[in-house]
Amino acid sequence: MFTHNRDFGTNDLYGIIDASESMHSVDFSEIDLRGKDLSGKSFTACRFTHAVFQDVKFDGCRFRMCFFDFARFAHCSLKRTDIQFSSFGGVHISDSSFENSDLLHDNFNGLLAGNT
Repeated sequence: MFTHNRDFGTNDLYGIIDASESMHSVDFSEIDLRGKDLSGKSFTACRFTHAVFQDVKFDGCRFRMCFFDFARFAHCSLKRTDIQFSSFGGVHISDSSFENSDLLHDNFNGLLAGNT
C-alpha cells in the first residue's frame, strides 16, 4: 500500500512534499516538518507515524486514510481541513487549531490534546 521509500533520504521526502500538490501512498514516518506551509495539499493513504509537526500550516488540506499514529503536533494550523478515515492513535496535539474542519470517521484513541 505504501511506497517503499526506505531508500529515500529525508531530502527526497521533503522534495516530494514541496513539489507535489497531491500525494498517494507515501511513507513519511518519522519525518520532522517544522515551519512548513503545506496548505491546500492532498494526502491519500500516506503514513506520518512518529512524525513531528511544529508550526506547520495545513490550512485547506485534504487527508484520506492517513496514519498519524504517535505523531506530535505543536502550534499547528489545520483550519478548513477535510480529514476522513484517518488514524490519530496516541497523538499529542498542543496549541493547534482545527477551526472549520471536517473530521469524519477518524480514530483518536489515546489522543492527548491541550489548548486545541
